[in-house]
Order: sequence, then C-alpha cells, then structure tokens
Amino acid sequence: MLPSKYKNKSELINEFVINPILQSESFLKKKVKKLKKINENAITDELVRYLKYYSKHHYLYQAHQIDVSVRPKQVSKSSINEPDIKFLIGEVKNKIIFEAKRLNDYSSESDYCGNDGFGRFLSGYYEINEYCGMLGYVETGNVDVRIKKIKGKLKILNLVKLINLSLKCFQSTHKNSKLKLNCYHIILELK
Repeated sequence: MLPSKYKNKSELINEFVINPILQSESFLKKKVKKLKKINENAITDELVRYLKYYSKHHYLYQAHQIDVSVRPKQVSKSSINEPDIKFLIGEVKNKIIFEAKRLNDYSSESDYCGNDGFGRFLSGYYEINEYCGMLGYVETGNVDVRIKKIKGKLKILNLVKLINLSLKCFQSTHKNSKLKLNCYHIILELK
C-alpha cells in the first residue's frame, strides 16, 4: 500500500516517478555505453529496469503498487497509440504517461516539442488525465542550452506557467479549449 502522507497526485508523482527517474541518470549513462544499438526504446527499457530493480522504491514496483509499462498500446475510437512509458500509482486515477525523445545531432528540441513528441499530448493523440511527462535523452550538446531551447519552444504552445523543479526537471502547464495539461519534463544527460 502506498503511504497516505501524500496530499495530492503531484506529490505522489514527484516521489514515486520523477525523483527515481532523475536518480537513474548515472545508471543509464553506464548502460548506454554498453549498448550495441543505441535507440530511444533501448534507453527506455534500461530506465524501466532501473526503476523496477534498483531504485529507492523498487519494492513498490515489484509488488505492482506502482505499475510501469513500456510501450503499452492505448486503443481509442480512431486509432491505436503507443506512449513510451505508462505509470499507474496505486490506482487508475493516478496514471501518467511519458513520451521520450533523444536529443543529439539528428534529433533536436523541435522534435522533442513537435508532433511526434510533446505535440502528442497537446493534440489529444494520447488519452491522458491531467498529468503527462516528457523524457529528453541528451546524447550530444550542452544540457543547459538544450533545456533553454526546449523552454523557448514550449512558450509558444499555449503555455500558462513554467516551474523549475530541479536543474534537469521542470513542469509546464498548458491550456487549450479541451484540457489543462501539466507536463513534467525530465532531461537526462547520457553522454
């Protein structure tokens, strides 16, 4: 059973999803160096392995108090979608899904914020509650510069507010006619 000391969904997400993902960075750096084929899915698979077996809350993941799925299919009336990671924290109302993007010489901040990245949440492509997440796997370039560019791109996407949670994590709130969306952005340096 998850501790009841958390006042709201945001606190649950921070403690059991965001912080463990941020803590995975050094683990992922080592794993990425050993991977023969480095792609977004292989990195995400290693992230989930870290969460389930090495994170501070691994016992909750293993007991399925926190369920994490890699590339789960979501069926809607018009299509079948596949976010990179889905978390369920205790119960269905505490669902959060993540889309991941590599940031390197071939994939930029425009890809991260574009139709196949953050744009999937804004367009309604993914069925979400009010929280979602983006993972940026930085393979080349300066992390601080990449974060600054991402924030600049987000400002033109119905941004209501931006809150820095740590050096490599921030939360953006966006609002359009259909929804109010809170997105956690986690940027992991893997070079």
